[in-house]
Amino acid sequence: MTRNLVQLSDNIWLWPHNPDPAAVQASVGIITHGDECMLVDAGNGPALARQIKASLEEQGLPPVTRIVYTHHHWDHVYGACAFEAPAVAHAECRAILEQEALKQDLADLSKAGVMSQGVQGFEGQRRAVRDALAKTDLDTIYSHISFNKEHYSVSPLVGIQWVKGKKWKWELEIVYNKENPFIPKTADMIFPLPKQP
Repeated sequence: MTRNLVQLSDNIWLWPHNPDPAAVQASVGIITHGDECMLVDAGNGPALARQIKASLEEQGLPPVTRIVYTHHHWDHVYGACAFEAPAVAHAECRAILEQEALKQDLADLSKAGVMSQGVQGFEGQRRAVRDALAKTDLDTIYSHISFNKEHYSVSPLVGIQWVKGKKWKWELEIVYNKENPFIPKTADMIFPLPKQP
């Protein structure tokens, strides 16, 4: 089955997971802003990563400039070798990937190379992420985000929920604003969530 990017909102895309459990192919998130493109996970290998790169190009989206790993599983990180972009992850994820890269008993040595590539130059990647966050100056659905000298951005807290959209397949709505009523609700909370067919 051919899979393609699904646009969820103006700057959020999704490469859907493969529903066949034997394929072991998780979803990959894509967030764009100007000439920046961030992947949330990198896919299960170079072949999938090349498909994602081609699809980004077809859609006129910028090339991948950074990757965020949600966790260490191979089907989320092995595609990183196809992108010339720094990756960032939780310190525990990094430690696990470093240990995996050192194992000598992997059946596919290219996988070990991919894992090693994913954590090489971690300090440089940390600096790149730090610098990118420091430059963040972005208006979002509910607040302006700009990091201060103490490295945090203050935003009022509201409840948000992804709902089936009118313009996009999925849209992010503000569904709770009791503590900050000056931020208007854009939809009512859907709870319990409807069961998927």
